[in-house]
Order: sequence, then C-alpha cells, then structure tokens
Amino acid sequence: MDEQKKIKAPEEMTTEELAKAVKPNYVLSEYFRKKRLNRISSEFLRQLCITYLREPEERDEYGAYKVGTFTFEQFVIETGRVGDDGLWRIHITGENPVSEHKIWRIRDKFIPDRCNMMRFYESRATRLGSREVILMEFPNLNDDEMWNMGENEQCITLE
Repeated sequence: MDEQKKIKAPEEMTTEELAKAVKPNYVLSEYFRKKRLNRISSEFLRQLCITYLREPEERDEYGAYKVGTFTFEQFVIETGRVGDDGLWRIHITGENPVSEHKIWRIRDKFIPDRCNMMRFYESRATRLGSREVILMEFPNLNDDEMWNMGENEQCITLE
C-alpha cells in the first residue's frame, strides 16, 4: 500500500520547511525587503510564512481574507477573530503615523467587505499613539436595531 505524504499544517512546520515553502518576496512588502530585511527576526518571518500558507477564512467578490500577520507598504498588519461571534479585528502598526487614507486601504485589503468596522480608542494611560490603529468589527445589525434609540434615551436635535 502506498502511504500518502501527510501535509503538515503551517504552524507545525519547522523554520527550514517554511523557508523552502515560501520565499521572502511572497510575504514581505517592498519596503520591508529594501529597508528592513536585515532587521527582521526569524520569528516574525515565520509568522508571515504561516499566514501565507494558511487557508482563507472568508472570501467575497473583492478577495480572500486570512487571520494572521502581514506586511503592507511600511506597516505590519495583524488580523484576527474575537469573541463568540468571531468578529474581525485588525491591528495596524507603522514607524510613522497611520493616515486615514492608509487605514481605508488596509481595511479594504485585509477585511471582508460585509464587515462594518469601528476604530478603537484606548484610554489616555494605554494610548498606542498615532503609529498604531486598532479596528474592530461592529456586529451587523438591521436598520431598526441600528437606529432605534430606545424608550429611555432621548435624541437632541439642533435647531
């Protein structure tokens, strides 16, 4: 009987196996290949390779979306799912402040279109600064739930 080779999950692969399976050009943005290649840790490169080999969790007409670590231009992007509902979250980190335009581009590239995202603002004591941004998926609510103020809340209108 022929035994089929068991395909390992990316997380179970050794660093050497990952290096054979994935070339750095596949997982590193141009910025990281040119400016930061000599400063990248093997563990960070390992996380990028594991993400590259992982199957997408979701697909839509705009792309396929994975949980993991990515590079995009000069930013490190970490995506994940949180809570019982598996809501998407994204953590953007860069050497320079993250502009609103970049946040939109990164959100569109790494998060499914169906997700309504909100920016997470930390307390003053734990503020990450403008070089880090966290977006969390806002649970999809129907229009009635989204705009219903409730009986005990009052809406103030400006005249």
